[in-house]
Amino acid sequence: MATVMVVVVGFVVGFAVGGTLLSVKYTLFVLGVLLFGVGSLLLQPSSPGERTRSTAGRLLKRLPSLSGSSGTQADDLTGAPRDRIGALVQRFPPFNRDPLPPDRRISRSLKVFVTGLVVLGISFAMEFVFGVTV
Repeated sequence: MATVMVVVVGFVVGFAVGGTLLSVKYTLFVLGVLLFGVGSLLLQPSSPGERTRSTAGRLLKRLPSLSGSSGTQADDLTGAPRDRIGALVQRFPPFNRDPLPPDRRISRSLKVFVTGLVVLGISFAMEFVFGVTV
């Protein structure tokens, strides 16, 4: 869902800035590189002896979620997601019969990283498959 939103925002901003598919491709490239970089930082494990919160952890807390909450963690007691989108997804099969426990859910850092790769892939496809070049 976030990937679709990033691509749509990239298309809107690209057309608003330059009015051509070339500006859309550049916008998607920049967004993809930024998401890839942030996702890479967030995926870095902290050192075992580190007692203070890591930079990646602070970045993750600052990432906005669609529900307005600061994280996508599940409630520790029930396993239910704390955000509205997670709760909506849990209503549909197969999640409504057998919800995923919090430790088996995909982390936000991996989602940001993969979203960056997908957006970069779309930018790549626009250039080499669809011929959007200078």
